[in-house]
Amino acid sequence: MPTTATLAVCGSFLLHFVGLGILYSSGLFVLPLSYAYDTQRQQASLVSSMFTGSMLLTSLSAGRVFDTFYKRQSQNPSNNDLDSIPMFPPIMLGGVLTAVGLFSLSYTNNVVSGIFASFFVGAGASLFAIPSITVVQSWFDKSSRATATGFAMAGSGLGNFAYAIFISRLLEYYDEEDCEGRGDCEGWRKALRIEAIVSLALVLLGSCLIKRKRVVNSTSSDPDVHSEDLLTFKQAVMTRPLLTVIGFKSVFAFAYLNFFVHIVAYCEGIGLSTEDSALALSLIGCASIAGRVIIGMMADKFGTTNTLISSMVVLIACVLIWTHVESLAGLLVLSCCYGFFAGGFPSLPPSIIAEYYGKVAGSSLFQVIGVNFFLETPGATIGPSLVGYMFDVSGTYESGSYLTAGFMIVGVLVLATIPKVEDWDEKMKSKSEAEARRMTKSGDNTIL
Repeated sequence: MPTTATLAVCGSFLLHFVGLGILYSSGLFVLPLSYAYDTQRQQASLVSSMFTGSMLLTSLSAGRVFDTFYKRQSQNPSNNDLDSIPMFPPIMLGGVLTAVGLFSLSYTNNVVSGIFASFFVGAGASLFAIPSITVVQSWFDKSSRATATGFAMAGSGLGNFAYAIFISRLLEYYDEEDCEGRGDCEGWRKALRIEAIVSLALVLLGSCLIKRKRVVNSTSSDPDVHSEDLLTFKQAVMTRPLLTVIGFKSVFAFAYLNFFVHIVAYCEGIGLSTEDSALALSLIGCASIAGRVIIGMMADKFGTTNTLISSMVVLIACVLIWTHVESLAGLLVLSCCYGFFAGGFPSLPPSIIAEYYGKVAGSSLFQVIGVNFFLETPGATIGPSLVGYMFDVSGTYESGSYLTAGFMIVGVLVLATIPKVEDWDEKMKSKSEAEARRMTKSGDNTIL
């Protein structure tokens, strides 16, 4: 019979499958929206980009919602005998928000209302996709945490592949049924409604599998006393390990999506067919599925931080040679390589954060990991546009690839300054002992 930890991984996999599947496939609606709104594709693309933008923007708030829910449930006397806390209510809230956003989007007729509806799609996804990976961290120790995280986040790669096929088939079907293939077809509205229903059903299933491990101080008989509360969220964000990780993520985010966004345009620019260009893009997603799992296994064996740095160095090499590869075979190999190692960027930082803060700020872990995603927002939004602007000015992606590599190098250098886990644990141990002595002197023998 599957353990609660295994079910949590399966649930997180399914929630990433839905959340990231919706986000990654949103580009398929750009052309239908441009016809429906009677606007340019660039403006219609703002609607689809809001899916990802709002998910990252609201990730910190989502973390606060989950931390508050977890603390209240842990302190509820009726839950004293439980070793885990079901996370069904906040996850389903996210599922409902996403479904409402998709339904609302299907009734919009202009860019402004489309952006407003899309905000709820991403905000809902931040409530079930991002926090679900934090739950996985609570069930595994350093020896297997990164592998479990890799399996859980592999759902996003499969979701990218499956949702793209699902949505494209729906659009194709309704194009033929409703308007015989005309470009101004309104079948995208029905496709969005079906996507909303299917996604809500999958979130319901995933939410039933997700439970967070309940951590109780082993030296206290009080089940409401948590050994994880040595640092509050505000204290944690001012410590060096977390500042290093979010500094890395903030800088690297300006580069991470550039290859994803511009590889199709680059391929078509050197004379490759649309089908070949799409193949190069799809291979990135397929390779990332294997990459997240295998890189997670490598991280458990060789160290999470060391594995992340090594993976990002490979990405630097990929973008430096990107504009010098002009054959289909070479670009397909490059796409596979980039996709495989790119999987470490979203999947390993949560494990690194859990290594440092899982024991000392665990009751705020949703927010601590949430801020790691929240600060990606500027880079994920500006980076691809900046590379596009450089192409418009120069007529080549060469300068953009060098800029991308530059951001990556700075990010890796920042990450390399993170203190050793052993040193951090020793520092927190000393802090805990000092707190215990202080409490004893004040006449309170309870260790917080």
